[in-house]
Amino acid sequence: MKRSSLSLACLVSAVAILLSGEARGNGGGFQDFVGWTGNFSPRGIEDLEMLSEDLTIVFGKSSAEVKVTYSIRNEGPARSVGIGFPCTRLEWKEEEGIDFSYPTLSLEDYTITKGGKKVASEEIEENAKAPTPQVDADIEEYVTWVESWQVSTLDFGADETSEVEVRFSMPYAVEGWDVSDDVHYDKTSFSYTLSSAAAWKGPIGKGTVRLIVKTLFPEEFSIKAPEDRFTRTGNEYVWEFSNLEPGPADDLVIEVYQPSKKFWRFSADDVVSAYELRANQYFFETNNYEVTASSELPDQKENSYVAGNVRMLWDEKAWVEGVDGDGVGESLTISVADPKPLHRIAVSPGYSKSEEAWIANNRVSKLKITLNGEKTFTVDIPDFKTPNSEEIVVPDYDMPVSKVKLEIAGVHRGEKYRDTAISYVALINELDKKPEIQGAR
Repeated sequence: MKRSSLSLACLVSAVAILLSGEARGNGGGFQDFVGWTGNFSPRGIEDLEMLSEDLTIVFGKSSAEVKVTYSIRNEGPARSVGIGFPCTRLEWKEEEGIDFSYPTLSLEDYTITKGGKKVASEEIEENAKAPTPQVDADIEEYVTWVESWQVSTLDFGADETSEVEVRFSMPYAVEGWDVSDDVHYDKTSFSYTLSSAAAWKGPIGKGTVRLIVKTLFPEEFSIKAPEDRFTRTGNEYVWEFSNLEPGPADDLVIEVYQPSKKFWRFSADDVVSAYELRANQYFFETNNYEVTASSELPDQKENSYVAGNVRMLWDEKAWVEGVDGDGVGESLTISVADPKPLHRIAVSPGYSKSEEAWIANNRVSKLKITLNGEKTFTVDIPDFKTPNSEEIVVPDYDMPVSKVKLEIAGVHRGEKYRDTAISYVALINELDKKPEIQGAR
């Protein structure tokens, strides 16, 4: 049995004074990203009152965008206050002869403002305080927990009321394991602790928690805690409260995706396919197509950049457009071997050979997609920090697809080159019934 690669996960809480504190956490299984729940016991803020808290979390395909706005009143004299957001990550220990070159993450794009003005922050590290999350015994000796804090100092005048806003993104916590070419995922989750706000003077005067679901499978989204607080309208959930004295029962525990399985299959003619089994849906992913390009960067030594490279999963190659400038308007045209209605398209929107190549070259930021020459739509693609892929859901089109055109409509500029690359493209269709699959042993 192979273990899936471990990285890190962060779990956030409401803003808290970073004077002293305790943290709690739990976890288990074989984790790609590891959820961790935090709790604080801060001191020394008897005269600071949280008048309101408005929290908005947008749940994307693989991470959540968090925005939280506080109205804070200082009823005492002028003071400087240290505050912090926690992020506990699992890191591999250095081991002679073993390559543990997995990436680690932190709160991404973290910003904090007071009164509309940006406040400096820095990341500091401390050992996570007991109890720490548990990991599988097979890897326990190779990993360590590191507690990281994004820390800022806020200056409050005497009797001042001010708005403090924090924004960041964070990946979901997901546990899984693989056997040969079969991958099993447990629930994908997200947690946010409101209970840390109990340290402020009095209750939270009023607040709103808004959850906006933009995931691949919004029907799998489930609020496990707190119970019976949210009102749902479509894919938006809202909880409004007043005079809340937050405790552990108020902390958010979200299941973003339900357990799933993926079974990869490889053939001698370089056709790569995978069956994906979800709670109530079944999908088939394939690269069984022919592809041409409007232009190709000429070969350089042993490196080729032809259109056919996008069929090669896990091969350190890519299609790179061959015109001057950023390549906006250049395209791939795919001829599908077995036309089916498409549920989504998987695209690796950069040069995924290495992190260095990914950052050095342009990544696709906007992709114009045309199906069968008649259905056209454009999607925005986030700027991933490391090699990654984007799964694009096909909207409102149920015809069998024989032609797919992918046109570069915008780019995230590379640090060194203006060449734009795409490393992989796969087509995914939904199956009518559960496939019969012989799993790996």
